[in-house]
Amino acid sequence: MNISIKRTPSLKCGVAIKLLSIIALVCTVLSRISYFFYYDSENINGKWVYELTFRFPDFLPLIFLLVSIAPFILFVIYILRFHNELKATVLIPIIFGLLPINFIFGGYGRGLLFWIIELLILGACVLAVISALKGLNKKLFVIIPMSLCLLYNVLSIISIRFFQQLDWYIEDSMYLYVFTLPLDIIGSTLFCISLLLFGVKNKIPPIIALSPEKERARVEKMNPEQALKLLKDKFDLGMITEEEYQAQRAGIISKL
Repeated sequence: MNISIKRTPSLKCGVAIKLLSIIALVCTVLSRISYFFYYDSENINGKWVYELTFRFPDFLPLIFLLVSIAPFILFVIYILRFHNELKATVLIPIIFGLLPINFIFGGYGRGLLFWIIELLILGACVLAVISALKGLNKKLFVIIPMSLCLLYNVLSIISIRFFQQLDWYIEDSMYLYVFTLPLDIIGSTLFCISLLLFGVKNKIPPIIALSPEKERARVEKMNPEQALKLLKDKFDLGMITEEEYQAQRAGIISKL
């Protein structure tokens, strides 16, 4: 007697991914301390004197502050609590959608190369969102945007402009920014690595499911090898039972 067993999907989320993402979140939150302080300047006897004062961010800076931290918070919540629940995978395209904000509006460099990479990051993240909505089964849609983000961080660290900024801050006693800027880069780098590892290790189920008619039409256009792979993916993700998998597999094989 055949017993249909519903497989429970289990996305791989190792200790390294959890640890890296938590450290990334902590570094990023600490790096945003500078949003709450303002440097008042005054020219005394031909010398500029700076005074650090606390000031709660205005509305727009506060919104940007919250949005820039949101991908880090959502990812940590997702991998610690929801990564085994298929419905929660809607968080993946949201994370990819928010991620470019950190680079386009909060970037460190402003040279032509940085602008080009920022546009590439934006385009790659848009493709990642579209892919995640349909099922993030192609590792390329994770590898490309995360690799671009890592490249951006590496260039920021080694760029002359970055070190010029640090020298300028040190000269003017703006030590708060000397502390928060490296934390921001470290947080973004670790976040990209953890998300890259997570995406490479897992197949995210589709969030927008095709209608049965469109699904059948899609499968009919595939060759048997592609159809079998798609069927195996759905089975591994717990979207069909073992009985359904065996029945559909037999139907595909019978057409060979």
